Amino acid sequence: MSTQLVNEHGVFLAPAELRNRINNLTKKYRQERKAVGPSGGAPSNWEFYDDIHKIIGSYKSNFTHELADESIENVSVPLDTSMAASSLSNESGPEEAPSTSSAAIKRKRNSDEDYLELAKKEQKMMEAYFNKSLENEEKALKLMEQTNAVLMAMLNKHI
Repeated sequence: MSTQLVNEHGVFLAPAELRNRINNLTKKYRQERKAVGPSGGAPSNWEFYDDIHKIIGSYKSNFTHELADESIENVSVPLDTSMAASSLSNESGPEEAPSTSSAAIKRKRNSDEDYLELAKKEQKMMEAYFNKSLENEEKALKLMEQTNAVLMAMLNKHI
């Protein structure tokens, strides 16, 4: 990219300088974006705002309010009730429980049903394997008994 800048604009920047300038532009864009607000507010007067918005405006990392909303929705619930009680006592103020969409619940329910069906199939396969193994052991035992009987008969003839 730095060679492209030299060729097109006659400007040479080391990779560290280029990275620093990109970071500075990103910071400035985020500040302007925050000043504009999610509702649109007053448009930014910064001359590069529209150009930078065209480049990085669609990335979620530049919408901190949306990322904050997503992080609240993705909070996991502790399994241990004692842990839940201690975490609640450390928090201050009332907090709304994150809502779960019906699609997410349905997807989880379908996933649970799939696992249950898989477990049932596995159980049936294990039962069939166990029964077949038991049959084979019984056959082997009968064959051993027959072999022992034949050997005893042969031994008794020679004595």
